Amino acid sequence: MSCPSCGHENPAGARFCNDCGARLTAPATVPEPRSYTPRHLVEKILASKSALEGERKPVTVLFADVARSMELAERVDPEEWHRLLDRLFRILADGVHRYEGTINQYTGDGIMALFGAPIAHEDHAQRACAAALELAHDLGALAEDVRRESGLDFAVRMGLNSGEVVVGRIGDDLRMDYTAQGHVVGLAARVQQLAPPGGISVTEQTARLASGFFDLLDRGEQNLKGASVPVRVFDLRGPGPIRSRFDRSRARGFSRFVGRERELALLERALGDAQSGRPTVVLLTAEPGAGKSRLCHEFVERSRSVALHYARALSHGHMLPFHAIVELARGLFGVDQDTSAADIRSAVGRGLTSSQPVDPIALAFWLELLGAPDPALAPSELEPEARRMRLFQSFCDLIQARARREPTLLWVEDLHWLDPASEAALEMLTERLLAPESAGSRVLLLATTRPEYRPAWSARVERLSLAPLTAQDSSTLLDDWLGSDPALAPLRARIDASARGNPLFVEEIVRSLVERGVLRGERGAYAPAAPVEEIALPETVQAVLASRIDRLSPRDKDVLQAAAVVGRDVPTELLRVVVDLLGPDLAASLERLATAELLGPAGPPGECAFRHPLTQEVAYRTQLLVRRRRTHGGVARALLAIHGSAAPMHAALLAHHFEEAGEHLEAARWHEHAGRRFARSDPADGVRHCRRVTQLLAALPESRESLVLELTSRIALLEIGRIAGIEERESQDLFEEARAVAERLGDPRGHAFLLTSYGRLCGLAGDVAQYLACAERAAELAEGSDDAALAFE
Repeated sequence: MSCPSCGHENPAGARFCNDCGARLTAPATVPEPRSYTPRHLVEKILASKSALEGERKPVTVLFADVARSMELAERVDPEEWHRLLDRLFRILADGVHRYEGTINQYTGDGIMALFGAPIAHEDHAQRACAAALELAHDLGALAEDVRRESGLDFAVRMGLNSGEVVVGRIGDDLRMDYTAQGHVVGLAARVQQLAPPGGISVTEQTARLASGFFDLLDRGEQNLKGASVPVRVFDLRGPGPIRSRFDRSRARGFSRFVGRERELALLERALGDAQSGRPTVVLLTAEPGAGKSRLCHEFVERSRSVALHYARALSHGHMLPFHAIVELARGLFGVDQDTSAADIRSAVGRGLTSSQPVDPIALAFWLELLGAPDPALAPSELEPEARRMRLFQSFCDLIQARARREPTLLWVEDLHWLDPASEAALEMLTERLLAPESAGSRVLLLATTRPEYRPAWSARVERLSLAPLTAQDSSTLLDDWLGSDPALAPLRARIDASARGNPLFVEEIVRSLVERGVLRGERGAYAPAAPVEEIALPETVQAVLASRIDRLSPRDKDVLQAAAVVGRDVPTELLRVVVDLLGPDLAASLERLATAELLGPAGPPGECAFRHPLTQEVAYRTQLLVRRRRTHGGVARALLAIHGSAAPMHAALLAHHFEEAGEHLEAARWHEHAGRRFARSDPADGVRHCRRVTQLLAALPESRESLVLELTSRIALLEIGRIAGIEERESQDLFEEARAVAERLGDPRGHAFLLTSYGRLCGLAGDVAQYLACAERAAELAEGSDDAALAFE
């Protein structure tokens, strides 16, 4: 029998612990593990049995027990105490299983739970802390009930420790045997004794793994029985306070450009073809860090006589229709984010006039996308797809007109992140440029992408792939970084093996070694400063960046990770609101991050940017899901605060952040906004947003607000179907689903609008009888309503 206080194993039937002397009591209930483990966890555990024999696993152990349980038990009837413990165990089991932890054993008036075994979790400490906080909240409510009902001062305390355990075999009853690493378990039980009633104490090992994710109060070093050295203990008080390599290289000076002479010559030849009047499209493909951006930069630097227009697809841009071509258009029109609406309208008018007679449909669309709609322009009655085609034609005309006046280079990066509308626009541009009638246009379109993405037009253009650097080129690059000190030869070999011809790997590994004090000196003249048996970093650039990020101070790491959630380019004011720092404090943090060459100033004033997109990717992906969700929520609320009444202009972005935050109701609300917003400009995106509303709401408890969103999103789908076309069966299903929702709501207004929308759709399809039936029923609802506006409509 395990002691609930210290974890010591005692003989069966013992009344007191042979180690600490605490009273031992049989648990109120000792259910079989199958009875208290959720079915999906049972299936996962049993499915992984073969991997659990003698396997070492890093875990976080959680002990929870009732403070002063003996005293409390003496003050109430045994049956009442039994019922109270049953309630306690249900709360504990639900809280542990919510984070896919497993209850290893019941300990009389508490539990021992494991996070990270038998189901592996790389974030086991964070799961355990989050579970403990939620348990503390739920158990606090239970304590209030007990205090009100029985007058007992009921409280549960918890202790957590992280370390490695050995997991024995699991039988079909899910029982587990943990051996060999009892100290990890015992230390968790000991630190639990230090927690105040209702509180949570954690060891330094757990605090280190959870640092930044939770609010921890350092209680200093404590002498614990069974521990050979004092143990630093923290109280867990709540959630934490937070919810381009190319740029980096520019800031510190580029490394030597090696190994890309052939590719550079091919690009220069393509530009020569373009300058002679043969429009050319080149697709550059390579893995992250291989040097796509550097090659393009060197090419652009050698082509300064050619007008350059640049755009980059955003990593979250799939939910932002037209975002890449809008960025390209800003350069073509000569405007930026800070240009006033009046100046944007003037610049766009001039730009379109220079290409063709101004198309008012395209003009209005451009102004809308650039955030400067002209109220003098009448709304277009054109079908959305036709309207979009007019925009794309205008886009192509604008570029060709520019190319007829002067040689033009279009550089578009990261096609793998394109939104569908921008993807379609670039496909049309490519087809236009390659058509015989485009002869004479002096334009080169240079696009970069990763191997996993291949645009539909890739087979019709010149393709260029970057292979890893050869051994000789890698050696030359290492010479540029390290120098020629013979004592560095073993380290050079290990760097070369880890980098595997990837220039980014070389740069980041050297930078990391300098920061760790392994190298001293300056670039090109380093010498070994400390012995290193091996490069203690993973072999991928993501791992290298993650290692650098983890060495930042807690505040700087918070800022960087919050910036990663915001995106690759980060408005400073948005970041300040998200991290909730004073301006000088944030500026100091950004300065340190710039010195570390992780973040730096961007082109537009008031923005900072990641030096390389992979830095942002790694900073984002290494965050725990719970933290990312919290920060996404903070970003969404900051956007609302900053943009105020203009927030609907950013509906898609808000929907993205709320959805990533796990706030599905808010996400559904903004997806519905975005669906209606894009209904005419991009029906496919409008449909996607509206359908996402239904998917998100399916996982939520039904409420009046969720029902309203269910109804309005389906009405929007019917309206989009009326504009862009919809299958009869699909429209009928939508109508029946929406009608059922309207009836549950008891909302005559919504019901009437649904009937009107569906009736119009049926009328357009030639079903006059259904149209009249819907109109008649809508009129009946309006007449029976006190809503004058509804009756008027």
